Amino acid sequence: SYSLTNSTTVKRTGKKSLRVELRKSDSDVGGSKRAELTDNSYPIPPETNRRWWAFSNYLPSDFGKDSVHEILAQWHDRPKTSTVSLNPPLSLQVYKGNWIIELRYDSVDVNIDKGANIKLKTFILGPFEKGVWNDWVFNYNYSFNNDGTLKVWKNGQLVLTYNGKNYYNGSYDPFFKIGLYRWVWSSSWPKSLEQSVYTTRYYYADNVKIGNKNAILQDFLIPNPVPSNV
Repeated sequence: SYSLTNSTTVKRTGKKSLRVELRKSDSDVGGSKRAELTDNSYPIPPETNRRWWAFSNYLPSDFGKDSVHEILAQWHDRPKTSTVSLNPPLSLQVYKGNWIIELRYDSVDVNIDKGANIKLKTFILGPFEKGVWNDWVFNYNYSFNNDGTLKVWKNGQLVLTYNGKNYYNGSYDPFFKIGLYRWVWSSSWPKSLEQSVYTTRYYYADNVKIGNKNAILQDFLIPNPVPSNV
């Protein structure tokens, strides 16, 4: 009842936002703790034209630093012919007080190598701020070849440009998830690995937009000041 709710007190535009809450005591979903909304996961194969994603998020004043990874948005794969479970090729995370982006790729068919050749790139985007809205725009042209590109804007400023391999060979087009995902709270997570000091986590999301190959950056930027009719 508390996982995904409307908030009228914290909002970026309009009359309400999405309040996301995750608790360590929640039941495992898909093997981990998560409260997420998903786009483009069905039907299979998914729609292939998406290239732009935008959303705003707000970390409350009691959103403290933690020494574990947690995902607030992710682009996930689905292998075409196997059931191997892999880490998301692209994700926006908070980790040790910073915004970070993790990007993964595999040029070998993941249905064959089961992800044994996945490469990881991590980009640190600086410390997160509490009590303010962050407006994100991702232009993700996914490819397991060198023609892949990724551009990320935060509050209208370009903060990341990457050219090269950025997806998994042998996977369908990605599906998008926004919410909270904390695998360190999983009942199967080893106690010898990183552990969280928190048992509850929540934040707010607003203005989720998705665009196709014909979209442009201006389609996703929020005017300043925000007009009353957005």
